[in-house]
Amino acid sequence: MTELVPAYEGKKPYLFVSYAHKDSDLVLPVIAKMFEKKFRVWYDEGIAPGSEWPKNIADHLNAADAFVIFVSENSLRSPNCENEVIRAKKSGKDITQFSIHSRLHPELKGVRTVFSEADLLASIPGKYVGDGTGYDRSVKQGNGLLTKIIIAAAAAAAICLVAFFATADRSALAEKTLARLEKAAGFGADKVLNNNTKETPDVLIGDRALSAAVDREIMQMESVTLSFADDRILEDIANNDSLLKELTILTADITTLEPLLRCRKLETVYLPLSAFPLEIPENAQFEVILR
Repeated sequence: MTELVPAYEGKKPYLFVSYAHKDSDLVLPVIAKMFEKKFRVWYDEGIAPGSEWPKNIADHLNAADAFVIFVSENSLRSPNCENEVIRAKKSGKDITQFSIHSRLHPELKGVRTVFSEADLLASIPGKYVGDGTGYDRSVKQGNGLLTKIIIAAAAAAAICLVAFFATADRSALAEKTLARLEKAAGFGADKVLNNNTKETPDVLIGDRALSAAVDREIMQMESVTLSFADDRILEDIANNDSLLKELTILTADITTLEPLLRCRKLETVYLPLSAFPLEIPENAQFEVILR
């Protein structure tokens, strides 16, 4: 396999490269040639140790000025590649598809298409050519590790409190404490839902199936956090034509996200790493991010 080159981490305009890891032997030599020509390129081998992998990718894609996708049979079957294409299209980035074995992405009709390394290098605008700087990740590595430790500790505390308060009497102080912990852990949705809470405070905690009252709450929210979800709860959500755009699940016992295909406005699903392995539909209109 080709030796990995560093990924760009500077502030100047750069290219985000998307590809299926199964195509590494074909793609990495091209990335190496782009690096040799001093193009500013970011790809996922450049993730700093201690960083949150999905968030790191999303952040770098959001910050990139241009998007290059290596299209192959493998990438067309990859949920990660599909999520990156969807995000790049929505954000209006300059997109180039590099066709491997004449494969084209059905959602990228009309974009710049190249079929060889030479064509790709010739098609990239000069503003992405640098001076070889912007690749030092030493500071980010340290900060990323510290941030991950803090987030992991806060997340663990939040999940433990969710389990405790789901079965114990909850005071207003306890609810506020849990809300702060969840925010520190990065769970930034509007509400946490509960089927046996009659009132509607800023944060509700629950770990059971959705009740009719909670269903009505979901209808009015674009962002929802569930302390627990299983396949039946996903069916409950999908059976309602809601305004839901963002769904965060703190703990899960699910086998597939297929029901969520019926949530027509859903854009993002945040899942804990413990939820995997599970089935992510290839035709999902939403992106899946691990937290």
